[in-house]
Amino acid sequence: MGERVDALLQRAAEHIGAGRLREATSVIEPLIAASMAAGDQAAEASARFMSAQVAVAKGDRELARHQAAAALEIAERLGEEAGAEHIRTFCSWLEAPTGVEAALAGAAGHLQAGRPREAAEAIAEVLPTLDPGTPDEASAQFLLAQARVALGDREAALACIERAIAVARQRDDPAALAHFEAFKQGLSGGEEDAFASVIALLHEGRAAEAADRLQDMLPTVPTGTPAEASACSLLSQALWMDGRAAEGMPYAERALELAVADGRADVIAHFKELADDIRAAME
Repeated sequence: MGERVDALLQRAAEHIGAGRLREATSVIEPLIAASMAAGDQAAEASARFMSAQVAVAKGDRELARHQAAAALEIAERLGEEAGAEHIRTFCSWLEAPTGVEAALAGAAGHLQAGRPREAAEAIAEVLPTLDPGTPDEASAQFLLAQARVALGDREAALACIERAIAVARQRDDPAALAHFEAFKQGLSGGEEDAFASVIALLHEGRAAEAADRLQDMLPTVPTGTPAEASACSLLSQALWMDGRAAEGMPYAERALELAVADGRADVIAHFKELADDIRAAME
């Protein structure tokens, strides 16, 4: 395969240099498959490394990390130290957070700290700099949807999550698509219906499924409300029933904290009993 591989790699490099990423991919992907079938590990490493470079150009750093790691493993196995060192340098660069990643991480931190307005402002600043249709855009839209919910603007949140769904569908990313659609369902369906479906799952003994659904739904619930208290209470029960009492404890404590703030004695007593039961299960 030697001369043909070199010719194909050269063609792919020319496509990349000219910004023809689709054409480069059409050369590289068959080359990876052919080199694996032929057992040509050196060719596979070269093709995977080039695939990582294309992925970076497309804004898909996750795929780039995967392909670069695979290329590095092969190069090290073959004892090609010069090539391996080159790939290591590339991998180190990939692991360093980009300005975009740092901005999105900062926005996520604002959300977790209960500062949705600051999160929305940070995302609004970075969003125009992102290439349309990239994973970064989808992540930004998802974070912005959560911020809009916390600010009480569900209509704006729905527009954001629909854009994130469109990007995930366009990129054929089933994991992200399922996550975003679950968020949209929680946003669109109304809390009472959503909670009823979770309670039904718990009664059927499907605690893990109930916990997954609640974790997707929780960001859509306005912070500091009775709805958040109910969601946290149900999530703590689902995790406890699934054998994960320690994971459920913070949610039970949050539900109790909200109940105390709301001042309803009957709810406080119920959530305190739940927290005590989960704490006992951890001992």
